Amino acid sequence: MEFGINMYCKETQQRTIDVFDNFEVSSLSELPIICMKNYDGRFGIIRRTDIISKTYIITSNTQLKHYRYDSIQHMINDGWVID
Repeated sequence: MEFGINMYCKETQQRTIDVFDNFEVSSLSELPIICMKNYDGRFGIIRRTDIISKTYIITSNTQLKHYRYDSIQHMINDGWVID
């Protein structure tokens, strides 16, 4: 897996990839939302249903904006990882 220009360490990026790739068997799979963080200081959430459907939409709780990504890698390249 290619790592993006993300300020988080490779292990943190890989954990995000592993959880999202194997979400239905993850310990987080029963939660309705997953908390996310961005290296630029933003925080947000992603809904369980969006992860399962592979529609990665993060709602920033600091700017009340929605960020849509077509892959986990694009989301990570933009600085987002699981908090």
